[in-house]
Order: sequence, then C-alpha cells, then structure tokens
Amino acid sequence: MTFAVVGDLSLDIVVAQSGPQRERSDVPATIRIGPGGQGANVAVRLARQGADVALVSPMANDAGGRLLREALQAEGLELRPLPATRSTVVLALLDETGDRTMISDRQTLDAGAVAPGIEAASWIHCSGYPLLDDRTGDRLAEILGARGRGVR
Repeated sequence: MTFAVVGDLSLDIVVAQSGPQRERSDVPATIRIGPGGQGANVAVRLARQGADVALVSPMANDAGGRLLREALQAEGLELRPLPATRSTVVLALLDETGDRTMISDRQTLDAGAVAPGIEAASWIHCSGYPLLDDRTGDRLAEILGARGRGVR
C-alpha cells in the first residue's frame, strides 16, 4: 500500500519560557527548531511504522527548506515538493503553564500541482489546513475527489 500525505510542512520554532513575560526585559527560555506541520507529522508517523509514504507539500529551496528536506529524508519519506517562494514557519510560544500561542507564516498549497504527487497512491491523507484555505480548498477537494474508487 502506497500512502500520499497532502498537507503542511513547516519549520517549527518552539519557545518555552521559564516564567511570565516581563516588559522590556529578557525571560530565560528553551528554544527548539525542527520540522512540523500536520501533513509532515502524519507522514513521519506512517514512515516510522514502515509504510511507503510520500509527502506532497509546498517546499521552498531556502535555508529552512533545506533543513526540512534533510530531516524528512532521514525519516525515510519520499518528498514530492510543490512550488513555494519561502518555507512555512510557525512560532509556537509556550508560557510558563504550557499554554500555547502559535504565530504562523503559512504558505498556500498550489492545488493544481497536487495531482501528479498523488497519482500512484492507494491511500491519500489530506490534512485540514489546505482544505480550509478559502483560496484553494475547493479546488483541492475536487482533485482529491476525482481519484478512482480504489483509492482510499
């Protein structure tokens, strides 16, 4: 069974502050940078279970994109990049209680470019963000819905 996962791939920057914010002052924090995004997270989990999986997602050829490609290839994923002018970046701010605020610079998925990336898949997973995008979600739903009956 071949999986294609359509969705977001992001460079996640997670900032866990040690205490409350103080105006005009520093707050010690732990900062982690790595791959994320709904689509990428599902694809990695499938690959770790031994599935044959490809990630169909906007991928830029910038510093963030190169870091993301390297990390996902190390997980055994096949990457089927869609055009992007820059990488999606998400800044997740965790306060001292663990509550999260996310600030997203999300790149829109080119729905018209998805079809070749899902052509050979017998199972397609599409994360919610691309389907909810007012600009391209309806077109993406049409492309996914046009797949044959044998595709799940």
